Order: sequence, then C-alpha cells, then structure tokens
Amino acid sequence: MSLVSLLICTAALVRVEIINQRVHDVENRVADARQNQKLIKASSEATSFKKLQASERVESVGQFDHKITKERRDATEGNVIHTAST
Repeated sequence: MSLVSLLICTAALVRVEIINQRVHDVENRVADARQNQKLIKASSEATSFKKLQASERVESVGQFDHKITKERRDATEGNVIHTAST
C-alpha cells in the first residue's frame, strides 16, 4: 500500500509542477504583451507629438507669411500715400 501511495503522490506532484510551469508561461506572455503595449503606446505618443510639432511649424510658417504679406501691403499703401501727397 505504501508504494501505491508514493506513486500517487509523485504523480500528483508532477501534475502540479506541469500546471505551475504553464501558469508561469502564461504570466510571461502577459508581461511581454503589456510591455509591447507600452512600447506601442509610447511610439504612438511620439508620433502624435511629432505630428503636433509639424503642424505647429506649419502654422508658424503660415503666421509668418501672413505677417510678411501684411507688412508688404502696409508698405505699399504707405508708398502710395507718400507719392500722392508729393
């Protein structure tokens, strides 16, 4: 009877060890998936930041062009007024 009990306990321990190994494998995969998700999120945020910076640069260029155009218009109107008064 003792030998049969020993075999049953050994089989149970082996099964528990197999289950524990599978649990650890799943935990590792979940950790890897979370790390990948963080990397994707960080990459996405960096891309969004770059797009935001690019749009701000475009906006700044547009504002600069508008300012130059306005200054040219003001200068032209000033020349017309100056020429008309002389």
